[in-house]
Amino acid sequence: MQSELGNRTSVTRTVAVAATCLALTGASTLAVIRPTAPEPQRSVFDGYDLVDGPEEALSFSGNETIFDGVVTGVGSQRAAQPKAAEGITLVYTPVRVRVSEAFTEGLRPGQEVTLRILGGEASGYAFNFEGGFDLEDLRPGTRILVYGQPIVDVGDGVAATTPNFVFSVDDRHVTSLKSGNRADVDAHLQQLRARGSR
Repeated sequence: MQSELGNRTSVTRTVAVAATCLALTGASTLAVIRPTAPEPQRSVFDGYDLVDGPEEALSFSGNETIFDGVVTGVGSQRAAQPKAAEGITLVYTPVRVRVSEAFTEGLRPGQEVTLRILGGEASGYAFNFEGGFDLEDLRPGTRILVYGQPIVDVGDGVAATTPNFVFSVDDRHVTSLKSGNRADVDAHLQQLRARGSR
């Protein structure tokens, strides 16, 4: 009861103060100032210093998931806290890709693989990934060649690969989505196939 009375008194005082302000200023309305949403916890990651091109992708030893495929969908940004990187919250966009041709073991044509495209804001966290990929280049229906890290769950229940290199693929070229460096598509894919048959 006391608490209710206290609340009423507080509200009455607030209304009286507002009325006085209106009378003193001659204003007919009073703007209500609402608290702004808290700033997200922000992390900046410079990424790895990779020279981005077709030849560099072929020779980079950190590629464990390599395939040619077509983007089938782009999900909502999400946050994940990897156990291996304590204190860091990743924010990424999941991009689904259907495999057309696999160049590493464990993948098969028709399989759907999720790419972890780093950067963005979700669940009160912001993650700026310098040198990341532009989602505009990864629209559904786009054919891409992916050189990625192992497919793992980083703690959010989604098994995905974080790409090291992504190339758009057309009838003539594979073209880096980051640098624009390109190579003849047939020659490049042939090198991948020859390497896989060794």
